[in-house]
Amino acid sequence: GSSSSSSSSNKLAKLASTLSDHNAAIDALASFGGLAENTSRSRKGLRHDIEAKSVRLHRSFLEEFAKVECAVRGIEAVVNTLQAACDKSADELRHSRLKTEATLEQANRLREQRATLQHKQKLLDTFLIKFKLSDQQMETITNTDLPIDSHFFAALHSLEAIRDNARVLLASSRQHTAGVDVLHETSEILEVAYERLFVWVQQKYRLMG
Repeated sequence: GSSSSSSSSNKLAKLASTLSDHNAAIDALASFGGLAENTSRSRKGLRHDIEAKSVRLHRSFLEEFAKVECAVRGIEAVVNTLQAACDKSADELRHSRLKTEATLEQANRLREQRATLQHKQKLLDTFLIKFKLSDQQMETITNTDLPIDSHFFAALHSLEAIRDNARVLLASSRQHTAGVDVLHETSEILEVAYERLFVWVQQKYRLMG
């Protein structure tokens, strides 16, 4: 009894559900219009309505897709702009690095050149001290208006020391020419010094006589 009643209830529920789905389908079809009666004209109208709605849906889809495509293109443009900016920044950084490296290399070369010049200047100063009289010493020896005094003999002593240093250069194959040049230049100065000294001795001798 109870099982038969339950089975009947289930069948009624299924039937109600089927009728509900059928009614929903009918309502959906009715929304297209022209389904008042099952005639050839109404069926054509239904087909026309379905095709028209399909076209509208397709057009709407294309419009939405176009919007999405436009948005994607906009994003691509932004990405390309950012990529170009990054590439430009990278190029500028690379150029700046190369320029900095070139500047540092030039600075190193200048420091090396300055060190070389300073070394040469020291060598030149040493050479001048050993192989050349100062301007004041030259004036003391060659200017006949100046007296023969301790300054003269000090300058003459320096001249003789220079000539001794030049003779040392003569012993070196690499500096032989420099030694010859120094002796040649100082020989004339030495001759002037001896002439002045000779005259001075004569004057002293006459005063004593």
